[in-house]
Amino acid sequence: TAVAEYYSTNAAWPTSNASAGLDTSNNISGTAVTSVAVGTSGVITATFNNRVKAGGKIVLTPSDNGGAIGWVCSTAGNLPGKYVPSKCRS
Repeated sequence: TAVAEYYSTNAAWPTSNASAGLDTSNNISGTAVTSVAVGTSGVITATFNNRVKAGGKIVLTPSDNGGAIGWVCSTAGNLPGKYVPSKCRS
């Protein structure tokens, strides 16, 4: 991902789409996704529209695991389980 590449180059997480070299969050969208945003500490948040669950989110939080980038997945906004990757289900 752009976040992992940024971290590999800069030894720090990007804090925005711009710093990660990505388009603005609202310009990264699709049939069911309204935006994809990079925030503080490289956290990636995908926000869904009403095709999935309006305002529902999948949040990917990066970590440096001794030179390998790891990701922790979480959700927000009561996403129905069928739309959540199995590794994100609690």
